[in-house]
Amino acid sequence: MSVVPDFHSDWDKARKHARPGWKILSDASECKAIPSDVNSEKIKNQEKAIESGCTKIALVVNSAITTISIMRGTQESGAEDRMKVFGSTEIEDAKQWLKS
Repeated sequence: MSVVPDFHSDWDKARKHARPGWKILSDASECKAIPSDVNSEKIKNQEKAIESGCTKIALVVNSAITTISIMRGTQESGAEDRMKVFGSTEIEDAKQWLKS
């Protein structure tokens, strides 16, 4: 994955420090179209996140195309009940939702 070369190693490092109940704030507001190879790997990563105890994922986006692409993958990974989408002007709302 040339557009995200450290994707797996970065996530593997993060999961090593995670405790049950950990949460993700994902800012994809600068993301336009997600290449299919990246989306496939995001699905696998979401599955691993769930297995390692992730309970919530707040996704910040600025594009309907990005939202559709990510949510399609989220349904495949089984993470849709843990994810909530926020607009790029709602970062504070996303943080509050993660705390609730």
